[in-house]
Amino acid sequence: MKKTIIATVAVSALMAALGTVGSYADPVDEKLVIDGQEMISRAKAPEGLPFEEVYSGWLFREPDTRKQEEDSFENTGMLAVEAGQTIWNTVEGTAGKSCASCHGDAAESMKGIGANYPKWDAESKKPINIELKINQCREKNMGAEPYAFDKGGQVELTTYIKHQSLGAPVSIDLSQGDMQKWWDQGKE
Repeated sequence: MKKTIIATVAVSALMAALGTVGSYADPVDEKLVIDGQEMISRAKAPEGLPFEEVYSGWLFREPDTRKQEEDSFENTGMLAVEAGQTIWNTVEGTAGKSCASCHGDAAESMKGIGANYPKWDAESKKPINIELKINQCREKNMGAEPYAFDKGGQVELTTYIKHQSLGAPVSIDLSQGDMQKWWDQGKE
């Protein structure tokens, strides 16, 4: 009985694995246009990658999902962007400041910022992501408590800031500090 169960599980696992081998989808041959603005959805792969081109995940989504993401009004992810905008303008901490107090209109001051992270942080001597940068700003400039990772408004504020880079190509500066060393370690 025990051998039969083990054999059944093994055969089931093998069939499931074989069934997924041929199920990879090719990207659709469409352009991603969000609110009338064409987005980059295909790009030449960076040196060292084993393929010629990289693709946006949007090109592999179901037609209904792609359609929803093309319209900001229909895209449920925009709820996080709207909540982030509220947080951006909310005064917090002992300094009596909001993000807007120092950075002004995010559409101008944060344009392209999300596409340039991670960046080198000279103080900690390591790369820093946008979430950690937000927490630095909250503590040092606002006198506010740092966000717990993925909680308390961090996701919404990060989403709002990164939304200002919509359509911008990702461009990480590897010449800062030891960024190249960290990049190379990530390849291992």
